[in-house]
Parts: sequence; C-alpha cells; structure tokens
Amino acid sequence: MKKLLLSLAVCTFSGVSVTSGAALEHATVNKIVNEVNVVHPGRGTTPAKLQELIKDDLGVRTGTASRAELLFQDATLTRLGANTLFSFKSGTRDMSLPDGTMLLQVPKGLGGARIRTAGVSAAI
Repeated sequence: MKKLLLSLAVCTFSGVSVTSGAALEHATVNKIVNEVNVVHPGRGTTPAKLQELIKDDLGVRTGTASRAELLFQDATLTRLGANTLFSFKSGTRDMSLPDGTMLLQVPKGLGGARIRTAGVSAAI
C-alpha cells in the first residue's frame, strides 16, 4: 500500500503547477558555501558571486559539500544542496532541477511553481 501511495504522490508532484502567480524574472545569489558556479549555456561556468543576478538562461551548480541560496524578486527563496544543478525560465514560475536537491519557500498568496526534475524522493 505504501508503494502505491508514494507512486501516486510522485506522479502528482512531478511537473504539475501548484498554483499560478506572478512570474519570476530574476534571482539574487544570497549565500555561497564552498563551490558554487554560475552555468552559462555554451560558455561553461564561472564562480558565483554574492548578489549576482541569475536570469534568462543562466543556471547554478553546487559542488560537493557545497550549497547556495537564491532570493527571487518576490521573496521566493530557493536553497540548493550539494551537487545540484538548478535553473529557471525567466518570465514564468518554471524551474528545472536535473540533479541534486532544493528547498523552495514561496510567501503565502504569491503562487507556487512548476518544478521539472529527473527523479523525486519523498519521506513519509
């Protein structure tokens, strides 16, 4: 029975919008612990800097024993764990998490987000 419930939860969560809200335009790198890089498609990576803007097609990658915190313009907070690759599409609330872990905190009443991920882990 637990396996059936977990499978249902995974299918329901994966790629589904929770609610709609104002579009996310950019995020600011708020915290850097150890190795955090900004990913420039087609150009490689550069070390992330505090207060650096992440927008358009930029992504963030954290290394081993590393983490980062991104703060969006509407106070949505994203914390990225070790070995994570994260990006989002400006002008939407669509996020991509092909590798790693993240915590997403959206202020009440601002809407949710659509998170595309390669796999989902859950604890009951």
